[in-house]
Amino acid sequence: MSYPGYPPAGGYPAQPGYPAQQAPGYPAQPYGAPPAGQAPYSPQPGYPAHQPAPGYPPQPAGAYGTQPGYPPAGQAYPGAAPGAYPGAAPGAYPGAPSQPGYPGQPQPGYPAQSYPSSYPQAAPGHAPAAGYPPQPGYPHQPAPGQPPHTAAGYPPAQPGYPPQPAPAGGYPPAAGGYPPQPGYPAAGAPYPGAAPAPYPGAYPGGAPAAYSGAAPAPYPGAAPVPHGAPGVPVAVVPVAGVPAAVAGPSSAAALFNSPTYTPFFPFASYPVASPAATDADALHHAMKGIGTDEAALIRILCKRNPGEIHAIREAYRTKFGKDLVKRVESETSGNFKKVLGGVLTDPDAYQAECLYLAMKGLGTNEDGLIEVLVGKCNAELAMMEKAYEREHKKSIRHALESELSSHLKHLLVGCATPREEGKPVNADAARADAERLYKAGEGKIGTDEKAFVEIFNNRSYAHLRETFRIYETAHKHHSMTHAIESEFSGDLKRCLHAIALFVRNPGEFYAEQLMAAMKGAGTNDTKLIRIVLAQRHNMVCIKAAFAAKYGKSLAHWVEAETSGDYKKALIELI
Repeated sequence: MSYPGYPPAGGYPAQPGYPAQQAPGYPAQPYGAPPAGQAPYSPQPGYPAHQPAPGYPPQPAGAYGTQPGYPPAGQAYPGAAPGAYPGAAPGAYPGAPSQPGYPGQPQPGYPAQSYPSSYPQAAPGHAPAAGYPPQPGYPHQPAPGQPPHTAAGYPPAQPGYPPQPAPAGGYPPAAGGYPPQPGYPAAGAPYPGAAPAPYPGAYPGGAPAAYSGAAPAPYPGAAPVPHGAPGVPVAVVPVAGVPAAVAGPSSAAALFNSPTYTPFFPFASYPVASPAATDADALHHAMKGIGTDEAALIRILCKRNPGEIHAIREAYRTKFGKDLVKRVESETSGNFKKVLGGVLTDPDAYQAECLYLAMKGLGTNEDGLIEVLVGKCNAELAMMEKAYEREHKKSIRHALESELSSHLKHLLVGCATPREEGKPVNADAARADAERLYKAGEGKIGTDEKAFVEIFNNRSYAHLRETFRIYETAHKHHSMTHAIESEFSGDLKRCLHAIALFVRNPGEFYAEQLMAAMKGAGTNDTKLIRIVLAQRHNMVCIKAAFAAKYGKSLAHWVEAETSGDYKKALIELI
């Protein structure tokens, strides 16, 4: 069958800069003689006479009909490689110059390009490319003005069909792809000088997905998690602008011995799914006039991730010319005010402020310092340090050294110092440390506190985990937490116990801290708020550990120990 409109009556007009074309409507013929008795093709008006390939008899006109396997005009050729010539209007040839690395045809206004037989050419500054493999089924065509090539390359466009427009999104890749080119990284590998992908040694995961009152879902690429059902990242990802102090592992499971625990992320790592301008308007109306709609404040602020909160603050300042944090704090009071103020603060700044408040004024809240500093990975420490220095003009280390003394000072300064991350554990070294800890504590009269502080400060969490495991299998078969309880007292005991428990199970560590804030007479609201806000992205593993350890849900305890809007906000966050 034939296609209507092809070829046009009178033939195609001569195109500048293009070599002679075969008769329109007929694809290039494969090697071999034509059927006997057929006449050669007759020249078409508007084109120079077609010169048959040397060694082949001329083909008779009209001998071959439309060939199967070619799509109708306007459709793309199957298997076209990405980057093929963009489509032009029917009947016209593209006017762009040929692309580097392909046997191009001379274009109007451009001199003919000459390529050696090893085309395509490599990009400037790179080693010559080895060329593309021969393509089956097409006779090799030399570039205009060049001698015939001995190695097959890419065939020219097939005569008889006008150039086809490129489909939206480009052409699918050719089967098998292109062979690797010297000087370029392998597929999937980063290009030299490119910004590092996820943050080595820092974030378990990739960029956070949506917030769920907890952290993002698995990193990167996980679907966003709705705020009411916390999801958690599981792998470490770099965050732009936060250098890793020490290269670290690729997943939170390896770093923290937990598939669900993850460090906090800076606000810029979170996706902004909620319309910030709409939320800013709703918050403004909730605080406008006499009285405040506390339910609206809870519904919006406690349901947004840190990235969305930051966007809402900016939208509110832009539209209403006021600071949202100050506006909310002026409309609320008590513990409810503390909760919403903390929610409106970026995670790194909030953790840094918790440290400052633990050391502010007369005396020091050692319990608060232990809770905030224990278990922080190098990326978290880097962000906290930057936020602390920005706000208070001195380092966390300097502040700790001025507030603490003796072994507790050295231990907490060690917790605030980057430690090794990601290196495989040496079992022999872990065994030697387990023996040394035994001889410094349960294996002698008295206790060598210095040996405990040195090992707890200078080993990776993975190394400590293996050391504690070996400790339980030797001598008295006691756990490390048991040994610490029997050998130490006071703040030093609390800090060593916190490190040992966190290394074993981060969720259990925070569950224990939350219970300490609520049990007994009264509730330590400052501690409860601090943990919920700082660890709301880890509520999945904390709630599971709490229920397993104490037999009741965390929500049950919070509802029993708090009241009013303060209680509603905490319940929404957990």
